[in-house]
Parts: sequence; structure tokens; C-alpha cells
Amino acid sequence: MGDGKAQPDQSLAEARTFAYQYWSERYAEARLASKFEEEIMDEAHDLVQFAVTADTRSSMILLVSFLEDTLKKVFVNEWKIESKKEMDRFFGGSGPLATFSQRALVAAGVGWIEKEAVTEFDTLRKIRNTFAHDHRMIKIEGSDLVGLVTSLPPREQVWLYKEEYKDHFEKADEETKLKMRVFCSGLMLVAHLLLNSKMIATGIPKGFRSGSGFKNKFEIEQAMIDATIRYCWIATGQVYEGKVYEYRRSRDISPKVGD
Repeated sequence: MGDGKAQPDQSLAEARTFAYQYWSERYAEARLASKFEEEIMDEAHDLVQFAVTADTRSSMILLVSFLEDTLKKVFVNEWKIESKKEMDRFFGGSGPLATFSQRALVAAGVGWIEKEAVTEFDTLRKIRNTFAHDHRMIKIEGSDLVGLVTSLPPREQVWLYKEEYKDHFEKADEETKLKMRVFCSGLMLVAHLLLNSKMIATGIPKGFRSGSGFKNKFEIEQAMIDATIRYCWIATGQVYEGKVYEYRRSRDISPKVGD
């Protein structure tokens, strides 16, 4: 035992420490928002500003169009699709990425979204299309869309442990709550899409984090969480107390809500 050779348990521990340090350094660099991601963050901010006061039809159409457009932009960015010929080949009428549904399926195939999320993408697509193609559809409540909306994850309820939010949420009308459900789904799908595609591109293991808490999330995650919180707070008549995302890498992000 005293031959100076490292024992298996010791070697394994050293390997794990080295791997963690290596991936932590890669993570610290990768978590910073790229120019491409900052453009998406700006669009999300503008969408929130519009949607909190917009009618249901307008906000639903624009939200899902934002999700669809972001999905296309990720393909263009990650696959370096640049020329018009390439754009037509991929996104043209007979291309493999011509429709929203096709893009979601391929995104799931390459690991950018969870396979289960394809259903969520499809649900949002159906909601958007109903509003876009039926001139009589002006609200969710009381329509056939209620079942689709309530099938989405209840992300707008994650802050019910906060008494002030719970009080305002319970007083909100049903249409507001349904819009919140859809809006939260759309923004968080954007976050997951951008996060997963970046982690795969940089080779960082899926699910890896160099620490816990809000400050250790990717900046694109922070921005989308911030946008989601702002929308839900303002939609229920509250004053948003968190910091609006400023897109500066030198800032200290420490939101007061949703941490």
C-alpha cells in the first residue's frame, strides 16, 4: 500500500475535481450572453412592455410568433445558414425547416429542447393559429382554447408562496390568468431553447452548473426569468420590484423577486 501509487478512490476524486474545475471555467465564459442572445433579450423586453396592456388576440399572436422566429434564428445561428440559397433550401416551402412544427421536431432531435416540449410548442402553435385565423376569437376564457391553455405547465403559479403575489393573483380575472399561463410557457421555451443549444455548442454537460441560485444561471436564463416575472407581476396589478435586465456583463444581477 506504500508503493506511492494513487489508490482508485483517490484517483477518482482527483479526476472529478479536475473535471469540475475545467467545466466551471468553461461555464463561466459560456454563461455570458452573446450579441445574438442579447438581441433576443431585447425583443423579449419589448414584447413584455407591449403584452401587459395589449388585448388577448394581439399578445398571443405576437408571443408565439416571437417563439417561432427565435427557433428559426437559432437554426440560422448554430448551423451558420447564411446565403439566400441556403435559407431557401432549409426554410423554403419544401425545406425540412419550413414550418413551426418541423423546426420544433428537428430541435428536439438535436437536443435543443426536450422531446416532451414538442407538445408544448405544438399547443402554443394551435393557440396562435386559432387567434390568427378566426376573426371571432378575441379571448381565451369561454372558448375551446381553455383546454389547450390549461394543459400547459402552471409556471405562473410558482410564486404563490409569496403572499403579496398570491393575493394579487387570486384577485386577477380568469382571462388574465390564462394569458399568464401562455406567456410564461412561451418565454421559458425560448430560455430552454437558447440554453440547451449553447451548452451543446460549447460542449458543456447538460445540466451542469458551477453553483446554485439565480446568479449562477446563464444570462439568457436570467433575462427570460426576469421577463416572465415582470409580466406576471405587472399583469396582476403589482409594482415590479426586481431589476430590469440591463444586458451588461459587469452588472450585479440580484432580483428581489423570483430568486
